[in-house]
Amino acid sequence: MREESLWLIPDFRLKFQLERDLSKSTRMMYNYETRLLILKLVDGAHEVMKATMQIALPRALYNMGLEQSITLRGSTRVRGGSCFKEPDGSWVPWAHLPGRDRKWSAVVMEAGVSESIEKIKADAGWWLANSIDQVKLVVIVSINQISPEITFQTIVLDTATAIPTVRQAVTTSRAPKQPDAPITTSPAEPLIIRFEEILCRQPVPLSKTSIFLLIGWKELLAGSGWINSYKSMRPGS
Repeated sequence: MREESLWLIPDFRLKFQLERDLSKSTRMMYNYETRLLILKLVDGAHEVMKATMQIALPRALYNMGLEQSITLRGSTRVRGGSCFKEPDGSWVPWAHLPGRDRKWSAVVMEAGVSESIEKIKADAGWWLANSIDQVKLVVIVSINQISPEITFQTIVLDTATAIPTVRQAVTTSRAPKQPDAPITTSPAEPLIIRFEEILCRQPVPLSKTSIFLLIGWKELLAGSGWINSYKSMRPGS
């Protein structure tokens, strides 16, 4: 089954009905001008990835003595330009900061299962372009059910060219059809979210320049995603 489907919605009543009936099983993007609705199916791998990131990011902040400094916004819908879009996960600073529009999160996550990584990057680009520097970073997660392999990338807006750019890419993998095989991470480095990207301010003291999601957490994400991917591929599941 394709992870995404495209619908032409000629009547707003149909749009509202679809939103009501499918809101728990999909992520939505709707263009008010063309009346095109893109539905992304959400499976177990999506939900486990989202839930684990919701643990990993606050834990990293807790380890820095910064607990209760961010607010989870989940898949809160945001309108930008002529479209609205729902992410797979999102976080915003708890404190209200001058100049920030709180409808936009600071960090957003977009995930895809057996979906083109270029498509997921395009989703990341939408957040960076439409938020006008309110979204600082997008974490994209591409889950390959066959390899099995999960790629994590952090996408930022290049300040010189205003083009979405991959700042870091980390891949976790293990031997096919061996659920108990060890997970390898390449390159063997933590996924980095900078302090000022998640909290939208400079750290004090200035030595605290990055928030690190440690390799162990990336492996937990990868393991969780693969477990659910294998379940979804079983005959009759």
